[in-house]
Amino acid sequence: MSTSEATVNGEPVEFSYENSTLTWTTPQGTNEGVSSDGEDKGSILESDVLAIIPTSSTPPAHTVYTIPTISTPENTTLPVPDVELHKTDLKGAPEAFISSHLLSGSAPQLSLPAEDIHVVISSKSGTGKAAAFFESVLAPALKVLGLGEDAYQVVHTTSHETITELAEGTLREKAARGMRQTVILLSGDGGVVELLNGLVGAEVSSTYTRPAIALFPFGTGNALFHSTHRLPTPPPSPLHHALTTLLLPTSRPLPHFRASFSSASLLTNEGRTATPLSNNELHGCIVASYGFHSTLVADSDTAELRKFGDKRFGIVAQELLGDPHRYKAGLTITSRGEEKVVERETYAYILCTLVSNLEKTFTISPATTPLDEVMRVVHFDSGSGEEIMGVMTGAYSGGKHVERDDGLVGYEELEALKIDFKEAAVEGNEGKWLRVCVDGLIVRVESGGWMRVEKVGKGGEVLDIVV
Repeated sequence: MSTSEATVNGEPVEFSYENSTLTWTTPQGTNEGVSSDGEDKGSILESDVLAIIPTSSTPPAHTVYTIPTISTPENTTLPVPDVELHKTDLKGAPEAFISSHLLSGSAPQLSLPAEDIHVVISSKSGTGKAAAFFESVLAPALKVLGLGEDAYQVVHTTSHETITELAEGTLREKAARGMRQTVILLSGDGGVVELLNGLVGAEVSSTYTRPAIALFPFGTGNALFHSTHRLPTPPPSPLHHALTTLLLPTSRPLPHFRASFSSASLLTNEGRTATPLSNNELHGCIVASYGFHSTLVADSDTAELRKFGDKRFGIVAQELLGDPHRYKAGLTITSRGEEKVVERETYAYILCTLVSNLEKTFTISPATTPLDEVMRVVHFDSGSGEEIMGVMTGAYSGGKHVERDDGLVGYEELEALKIDFKEAAVEGNEGKWLRVCVDGLIVRVESGGWMRVEKVGKGGEVLDIVV
């Protein structure tokens, strides 16, 4: 295309479009009488594009909004790299590039009254970047998508109860009346479980309309995001992908399970505060675990260690694997309506899950597909730190831990399981070996007590997820 018809930000260019990339060059010419021997080049990757908006029809002109990853070595190696919002004005760009990303109206999740769209910012999730992302990227991006600052409600978390209170109040009441609602959740997995537990008390009647969550991964592991959002190749950044899901036309029910206890307390404030669980139960949609995993999550949940992001798990794992504890417990698995007692008295690891990945590259349940509604359990025993590390390494290698031929790792589908806790409550260790993990929440159980995990049946879901 001739330079008189094609421009980028007002400067004459020549465009080319191939391999999913729009490239332009500034033709050789003169600048105040001085010849230019080279060409200035620029490009836009299709995987970075959020939306293209027409600004003129004659001649054709458009504004392209992109969400590129900040290209510093430190940032690009993060599981969830930081991104920026860029704006580029194009005139005369190839139609094939323009048409593939042209914004054609709001998606159903964004076409709601302002009081029914909630942007929830979890202030302390992960490394605490959610608020800055909202200000610099999400709020401007929502404006591009047609939502000004008065078109939604913003909720900043101030405690562990903030999200639960939103769910128990506004969300539950409107869902029961059949009103559509969207929650744009800037959080880790903990924010999802807080929403879930705030909604489970609602009566799921014929009029109940599940609130839809659009999840932005700001936690440490972000298990639900990485398990439900299978990224294309080449993969965009997770935050860019989360933004594009806002434009999707549909959402899907989020399967979940019920974990009930003989007696239990929720641990918060780095384990210093114990609050008895209401009805001795919690609901989750990711994981219920006992053993190495639950102790790892609990011991790494400190303000000091959270500064290291997902590396905090490795720091604590080194300590735990130095002298691995063998957890005294009984395990009963219910599959196809039949109960089976596992013939073992100690365990290193018991983990029941509805997702495939606990982290971006940690595939604990390779047979699981997004939202497949199948619960699976992984369990094994070992007193060897090297052997336990070998199992974990297999999970980081695409789930190869379940392919071992030595019979160490048990892996199967199930409808329910029961763990009987046989550890003694040793004075002075704050119940270190009597803690379970439910979707990142840490629960202290009693010596001689039990936990039962059951999948909630189809039709009992209380949340949708936009995927």
